Amino acid sequence: MFNFKLGACARRWAGDESGATAIEYGMIACGVSLAIIVAAFLLGDSLGSFFSSLAGDITDAEARID
Repeated sequence: MFNFKLGACARRWAGDESGATAIEYGMIACGVSLAIIVAAFLLGDSLGSFFSSLAGDITDAEARID
């Protein structure tokens, strides 16, 4: 009798996939975070120079308006 209950409990536990979805979402979030970090690392210098150039252009435009 105990063996039967233990087997039924083990089968029920093995068939439970409720935590699998949370793990999958966690893996997706980790992958997206890793992609953002890599992109920021690879594009960091060029984005910095782009925004510096843009700030200079805005400053020049303001100077022409005044």
